[in-house]
Amino acid sequence: MTAKDDEHPWSEEALFSKAVLYVQEMQKHPADDWQFGLWAALSLELLARAALSHVSPTLLANRKDWRNVHYALGHVATSVKFVPSSAVINDVLSILNEIVPSFTDELFEACGKALVRRNTEVHTGEDVFAGIGTSEWLPYFYMSCKVLLDSMGKELKNLFDDPKSAQDLIASLQDTAAKAVWGEIESHGKLWAAKSKE
Repeated sequence: MTAKDDEHPWSEEALFSKAVLYVQEMQKHPADDWQFGLWAALSLELLARAALSHVSPTLLANRKDWRNVHYALGHVATSVKFVPSSAVINDVLSILNEIVPSFTDELFEACGKALVRRNTEVHTGEDVFAGIGTSEWLPYFYMSCKVLLDSMGKELKNLFDDPKSAQDLIASLQDTAAKAVWGEIESHGKLWAAKSKE
């Protein structure tokens, strides 16, 4: 389920197909298994790139060389030694944070943390996904996926075998956020009520 011969490797379709493939690998493991976390982080990057490609594959081009934009537009390389280079994931997330209103600063930070963990897992001897509790990151993972899927006109069921469980975790995250806001309102209300009329 990777890019077909007629699909551009940076196309929404190719990237989304690969994200689905990685999510399938993720779902083979329990949520507290390190492999679940690693596959989740890998699929999240592909999903983010697919969402940006949905707007335009040119947004995925590394701006250091104009040939990358030329490649993203579907043209054949003009240089024999040219190797296409896409934007780094932090740039992808930054662009999404700006152009997709529901991809909030909170989700931007959560995705950034997930991808830092992925880099640490892949580039060091540290087992970062082994000791991390799912409550710390899993609801944000599903919420990020939902927002990215929504931006492409897709649903949770297009990515996950059990979209209801994903939606339940998203709801718990939204409930926690609502309770935190209500707590802030009550706290400030008490401070205001305690003030003198002057």
